[in-house]
Amino acid sequence: MAKKKGLPAAVEKTDLLKNEGQQTFSLCDFLSGRNAKWAFFAIYLLLTLFLFRDFIFSNQMLFGSDTIPDGVYTRQFLKDYHHEFGGIPRWNPFILGGLPF
Repeated sequence: MAKKKGLPAAVEKTDLLKNEGQQTFSLCDFLSGRNAKWAFFAIYLLLTLFLFRDFIFSNQMLFGSDTIPDGVYTRQFLKDYHHEFGGIPRWNPFILGGLPF
């Protein structure tokens, strides 16, 4: 006949009741709740700051000249659309077959 696995004889019910009120910290419990998104956000933020620290904490400016023609075109498209329809366009059909404006 198989023995039932249970509590050892030395453990009493009063010992179990004493430990019920104590909370233990578990990383799995912490990351399974709504804290997970904040933990991963903090990890990615710290990783980004570490990898780009030379640029972020300097006087340098992020500059690219490839977007200047797009800015001129986009402003002209906005001006023409606003003049014709009286609002802001939600969709630009002239870039890559259509992109949100």
